[in-house]
Amino acid sequence: MREFLLAGTGEEKALWMNGGIFTQAVIEGLKGKADWAGDGLIEFDELSLQVRNAVRSKADETGVDQVPAEFHVGDGRFVFVKP
Repeated sequence: MREFLLAGTGEEKALWMNGGIFTQAVIEGLKGKADWAGDGLIEFDELSLQVRNAVRSKADETGVDQVPAEFHVGDGRFVFVKP
């Protein structure tokens, strides 16, 4: 199983505001914000949804179009244990 989460695709530029907004969203998600089910586990789908929502919201505030993309290869699930 391989899962990929990218800051953007094509000609999109990654927005930088005291660091990359994509990177900030990933870190916040892994710290627990992406635990949508509240079960102490952060599934890749939860993380990608949290990151996509956070990045799009922040990018929309500045008028920039940045939409993270995700790709899956194979079967299975990838999870992180909430700290």
